[in-house]
Amino acid sequence: MKKSISTIIVSSALVLALMGCGRTETEVIAEDSQVTDVDAEEKESSNEDSEASEVATDSASTGEDAFFVYNGKEVSIVDDVPAILEALGEADSELTGKYDEGGYYGYSGGDIYFNTYIVDGVESPNMLSIHSADVKTSRNIGVGDPAGDVIAAYGEPKELSDSEETEEWGIKVYEYDFGDFMVDFQIEDDKVSDITYMNAKVRAILEKKAETEIEGLGDE
Repeated sequence: MKKSISTIIVSSALVLALMGCGRTETEVIAEDSQVTDVDAEEKESSNEDSEASEVATDSASTGEDAFFVYNGKEVSIVDDVPAILEALGEADSELTGKYDEGGYYGYSGGDIYFNTYIVDGVESPNMLSIHSADVKTSRNIGVGDPAGDVIAAYGEPKELSDSEETEEWGIKVYEYDFGDFMVDFQIEDDKVSDITYMNAKVRAILEKKAETEIEGLGDE
């Protein structure tokens, strides 16, 4: 509203000033309208460019933090299951299996675990867990690194605690939310004990399912 009032005042002033120069009110208003339209288009274009830049930046950040390198290949929690399985290579048969709602895959004797969940009939990535000091995140954090290194690399985390027992055992979790996925660092004795990448969509579905099941138990 303020912008509209200001435009009207400026237009009126221009009309009064230019009418003395032999120009009609209609001509002045028409020209002023054209100037206003051009300014609006320039601002709109500038806003669109800015938004596009922000989206590109967010996407780049997501891509960089969603993966780790295993056996020379990038493994990303935001890829589909076939792509992740291809990147991980051959799983350990004794650590791999299927169940009605998904599957689990173990690698290098348990250094890496991959868990899936069926969403709308499609096997989807749920979690990727790292339990080896030889596998690093894209920000070069691995199992055994000090908790302070995690904060230095990723910033201040959202600190989680799964239960009173974990607090008593000195276990805490640093969580970082990147929108499409989360990265959790489990901390024991002030060092990283494991790292878990979680798909945000699947996690939300599982949390909702768990809440529904808990409510159902309360109704019994």
